[in-house]
Amino acid sequence: MLTQLFGSGDSTRTDAQSPVGNAGHDADGSPIQDDEGSSGVTEAALIEGVHRSMGVIEFRPDGTVEAANENFLDLIGYELGEIKGEHHRIFVEDEYARSEEYRAFWEKLRRGEPHEGRLKRVDKDGRVLWLQGTYVPVFGEGEEVRRIVKIANDITDRVEAENKRDTLTEQVEILLGAMDRFADGDLTVRIDAEADGDIGRLYDGFNRSVDNLQRMVEQIREVAQSTMASAGQISSSSDQMAASTEEQSAQAEEVAAAVEELNQTIDENARSVQSVAEAAEAGGQKAREGGEVVEKTTEKMEEIVSAAQETASVIEGLATSSEKIGRVVDQIDEIANQTNLLALNAAIEAARAGEDGAGTGQGFAVVAEEVRELAEEADTATDEIAEMIEQVQRETSGAVEAARRSSQKAEEGMELADRTGGAIEEVITSIGTVEEQAEEIATASEQQSATSEQIAQSVQSISTAAQESAAGVTQVADSADELDVFTERLRGAVQRFDLDKEAESPRKGPGRSAPQNHGGDGHRSGQVSL
Repeated sequence: MLTQLFGSGDSTRTDAQSPVGNAGHDADGSPIQDDEGSSGVTEAALIEGVHRSMGVIEFRPDGTVEAANENFLDLIGYELGEIKGEHHRIFVEDEYARSEEYRAFWEKLRRGEPHEGRLKRVDKDGRVLWLQGTYVPVFGEGEEVRRIVKIANDITDRVEAENKRDTLTEQVEILLGAMDRFADGDLTVRIDAEADGDIGRLYDGFNRSVDNLQRMVEQIREVAQSTMASAGQISSSSDQMAASTEEQSAQAEEVAAAVEELNQTIDENARSVQSVAEAAEAGGQKAREGGEVVEKTTEKMEEIVSAAQETASVIEGLATSSEKIGRVVDQIDEIANQTNLLALNAAIEAARAGEDGAGTGQGFAVVAEEVRELAEEADTATDEIAEMIEQVQRETSGAVEAARRSSQKAEEGMELADRTGGAIEEVITSIGTVEEQAEEIATASEQQSATSEQIAQSVQSISTAAQESAAGVTQVADSADELDVFTERLRGAVQRFDLDKEAESPRKGPGRSAPQNHGGDGHRSGQVSL
């Protein structure tokens, strides 16, 4: 069979696709015809089909290359002379060639056990090839393995496509796993698996998106917490502001009432000041009239002083005259005394004469008696006049003293009148000043009243504004409560995201690589032939 398969020379080469599925068909899938032209598959036609569609190589039991068809040589890029006599290990990777698995692979073949599967090989340039092949031990006499024939075709494109498909599937599974965790709110998920092309960009885009969303959610959470704190502060401040505003409104109303009372007081003061001004004006008029009266009184006092002085002068003259009269009376009294003495002497002489002549003595005695009586009457009258003069002198002295005192009092009264006139002038001046000040106070009171009314209006405006502010504060408090509710909902929404765990990948490492079937090279099915 081997002679027919490889021909008589070592250079026999063939093409192949599949040792099983394409047996009996040429490269385009048409049945191979035998010499008789029948459509049945003969041994020769089968061998021809294998040569056309498959790569075939023959090894000694120790793994040394004996022969290879053209298809196999084209597949690995060698010439037959380059590989004949070389060991099979030139077609595998160095690591695999040194492995226990590779040694066991050839032990199995030498025992006559076939091997079939996907085979990882390297060509002359070191590029990886994937072959679908079968190692068939060929026995000689005595059941001894004489040759090992390998029939294979190139499935590198298919394996690479499958590897790409498997890698893409695994990469998609990684992405889907990450997206599942992301959908569950895990914002710590990251894809750190290596990938090229669109998948790599997709991984990077996913990671950037999660990074951005994580930062945004963290900011939202911080803002929500700050907003909750601010809402609480706003609510507390609103309550305080509401209380303060109510107190302010009450105080404004009290101030308004006080200002109203102040307005009334100012009005009363204005009326009082007006009354004072009028009274001051009337007082000024009366003071001026009093000044005129004092001036006239002063004039009259001056006249009284002058009259008193004249009266004192007259009384002093009367006193002088009384003194003169007193002296005259004294002289008369002296004359009366002398007359009385003379009468006494005459009586004595008459007595004497009576002794001498009764008639003459008696007449003389009568005359002497009459003279004595007249002297006594004169003496009595003189005494009375003297008493009257003494009384007049006493009264005149009293009158003089009284006139002096009256003159002094009149002078003092005139001085007081002058001082009173000066005081009245000062009073008039002061009253004039009071009138001016009263007018100024009245004007200021009117201005104060107007200002007070403006203050009352302003206070009323403040009270109204305070009430409106209280209403606004209430609205702010309500808004703060609503904000607190919304913030709590926002915080609840943010809490579903996991932000605190360290980022981890759902699956690490590169995508799944191609199957490491070296079977000989690692086989998928573990099938054993023959």
